[in-house]
Amino acid sequence: MVTEKELFIPHPDWIKFVNYIKKKNRYRLSQDLETFIQKILDTSKNRKISVRKHRVFWRARFGEYWFPRPVWHDKYSCLYPHPLPCSKMGAPPTNKSKEGRLNPKGITYLYLSSDYQTALSEIRPRFNEPVSVGKFKIVRNQIVLDTTTSVIVHDKLKYKDAEIQDINHIWESISDAFSNPVSYYEDNLQYVPTQYIAELFKEMGFDGVKYKSSVRKDGYNLLIFNNKVAKCIQCQLFYIDDIIYKTKSIGHPETHKEMESRIFY
Repeated sequence: MVTEKELFIPHPDWIKFVNYIKKKNRYRLSQDLETFIQKILDTSKNRKISVRKHRVFWRARFGEYWFPRPVWHDKYSCLYPHPLPCSKMGAPPTNKSKEGRLNPKGITYLYLSSDYQTALSEIRPRFNEPVSVGKFKIVRNQIVLDTTTSVIVHDKLKYKDAEIQDINHIWESISDAFSNPVSYYEDNLQYVPTQYIAELFKEMGFDGVKYKSSVRKDGYNLLIFNNKVAKCIQCQLFYIDDIIYKTKSIGHPETHKEMESRIFY
């Protein structure tokens, strides 16, 4: 059972920012929120990490390919499915780019995962569905922003312990927002805050963002702003054989009487 102490409550300023940008003003922040955003930008330099050339990541897409006729070295090749070609495994073209966790509609970034299991899980396939998984190699060094760990503030003279705790809480809120899954029935407004923050990181000169997986505890994802810095070197086809959900309860079972005693909006 998850206790009340285990529930994560985002930073109050982050909650205020999310509500403001979703419901009041999409393109211009209030002065106090500008100050809040500046605090994020000022402390982001503590989160720079290097993704070295030749590092390997993974990306999954729904679909398989059937050869229309046998190929010369395998006369049975048209009788069984194959993975999508590497040329189809990259980011979609701008005219087909949908809104994503960190990209606005019409702007394409490359979403990669730390391992093929995380890549498969991120697209949430159904039972027996064919999924092609591409193996990508980074072709040049990248400087990315890491949201997955607590920030390390190097200048102890500038920040007091309480300020460091506050900064950590802000970044934990960002990390939680980046990894929080969005259900199929929720509208794309849920993506607006994380898209806004990602665009700020891009303007600051970061090559990408590392963030926790929303569906796999041991994996993480990497967003690359420049689609050309990662090359698909091979692809493999998978069929989803089983889907297992592990759960833990929150609170206690609530009776009808308890439910009726509350006011729901």
